[in-house]
Amino acid sequence: MLPTDRPVLYTLLGLNRAGTLLWGVLIVGGFAAFVVWKVFLPTRVAALVWAVENNDIDLVHLLVESGVDVNGGSGVVTPFGAVIASRNLALMTYLEDHGGTERGR
Repeated sequence: MLPTDRPVLYTLLGLNRAGTLLWGVLIVGGFAAFVVWKVFLPTRVAALVWAVENNDIDLVHLLVESGVDVNGGSGVVTPFGAVIASRNLALMTYLEDHGGTERGR
């Protein structure tokens, strides 16, 4: 049995019932937030890649002008890589004018 002279400390360390509940909620809630962040909320770069792949020129202009990194993303899935694959010369020129390169950053 733990002494009861420092209940806040024991709670923060998870050494009593309230602490166990607190850490359980933090861990489960943190995991749920991480899953939502990574799986369900697309990034701005992913939105730009989608717009380029679907030739949505208005959305491409809107995203680039709002500050989306045209060299963002990872591997070959970059906005500039998508515009090269789509062979859209107008979008390629537009992304090059805004700092897009084949090598990325």
